[in-house]
Amino acid sequence: MHIIICEDDEAQALVLKKYFHEYQSTHPSDSISFFSSGEELLQSIDRNPTIHFAFLDIELPGISGLELADILRKRYPHLLIIFITNHPEYISTAFKLHPDQYLLKPIQSQNLFAVMKSLQHEYFHSHIQYVENERRLITIAYSEIIYAEFYQNKLFVHSLSGDYTLEIEPKEMKQTLLDKGLIRTHQGFYVNPVHIKSIELDTVICSDQSQIPISHRARRNLIQQYTEKYATMFFHS
Repeated sequence: MHIIICEDDEAQALVLKKYFHEYQSTHPSDSISFFSSGEELLQSIDRNPTIHFAFLDIELPGISGLELADILRKRYPHLLIIFITNHPEYISTAFKLHPDQYLLKPIQSQNLFAVMKSLQHEYFHSHIQYVENERRLITIAYSEIIYAEFYQNKLFVHSLSGDYTLEIEPKEMKQTLLDKGLIRTHQGFYVNPVHIKSIELDTVICSDQSQIPISHRARRNLIQQYTEKYATMFFHS
């Protein structure tokens, strides 16, 4: 997991470095990057594009924390953003950018760790975390899954961020996909209703034009679940 902190106040940056050093002692696999300006941060993420959490001081020189959050949100829709500020009155302005949390200065370690615990819980429940060959960590947001297909003990995931093949226990993951809002269309096939373009007689057409089969048995349930959430659906028979 990659965490970035953008804080121009040297004293506060030192405090945060101390807290995150303590945090890393129990989370050694997480990487943490500190920046003193938005410009420096943006230059760096072009070289290291994966970010999971961003702690942003609202009052930064040059690009403000609010402007920086807007840029990052567009680039990383699922990024969790935490604003840092001396001024509680700025919070209402920041809310239009949908921050996930905020911290008031001077930051206390217990407040920081409570925020991290809460957001990690949210993150892990909204993403598949899979370690491939004991080396590469694959992270897939459930919301980005277009469809998933089970074959024997493997899960093929077709998502907005790419295609993945995971060796995974099918029974538990099938229930997880249903709990996350995907709908079963056929033996082994699950579709994300957010990415459905149309429902044909025996095929779902997805937003990227990929096609997945519909069994006669599953079609009624698929249409019922879809229409409960998306009343503007156009069906073809």
